[in-house]
Amino acid sequence: MNFKRFKKIVETWGSDPTRWPDDLRASALEFMSTEPDACDAMNEAKSFDRLLDGYRLCETQLDPLRLAIEKRVSVGQYLAPIDQIIGWLFPRPGSLRTALRPLGMSCLLLISGIVLGYLGSSGDDVTLDEEIALLAGAMQPELLYLLEQQQ
Repeated sequence: MNFKRFKKIVETWGSDPTRWPDDLRASALEFMSTEPDACDAMNEAKSFDRLLDGYRLCETQLDPLRLAIEKRVSVGQYLAPIDQIIGWLFPRPGSLRTALRPLGMSCLLLISGIVLGYLGSSGDDVTLDEEIALLAGAMQPELLYLLEQQQ
C-alpha cells in the first residue's frame, strides 16, 4: 500500500472503513496507522463526508433527478429482443411519430422488394416505365398483349 493508493481508496469509498472493499481494508488501516499523511487524507475525507451528509435536496430538486433515473431504468431495457421488436413495430397509442413507424417500415420493405425485383429481372426488353406500370396495375389488357407480342 502506498499513499496514492490509500488516497484513491478514501476518495472513492469515503472515510468510513466499513465501506471499503474487504480485500483492501486491512492493508489500508495498517497503512493509516503508520503514515501521518494518510491520517491527514482521512481527516479531509471525513470533513467532505460530513459536508455531503449535511446537504439535503428539496422536493422540487428531486423531481428531475427521479425522472432521469426512471428514464434510464426503463422496463424496455430488460425485455427480450423479440419483445422489443414487437413493441417497436406495434407501438402503444401515443405520439404520431411512433404510430407511423410500422407504416414507414412497410413502405421501406415494399420499395426494397420492387428494387430487388427489378434488379433480379431476367433482362427482357421491358422498360422501367413499363415495369412500374405493370406493378401499379395501370395498364390495360390490350397493352399487356402488345407487350407480350414484342417479346
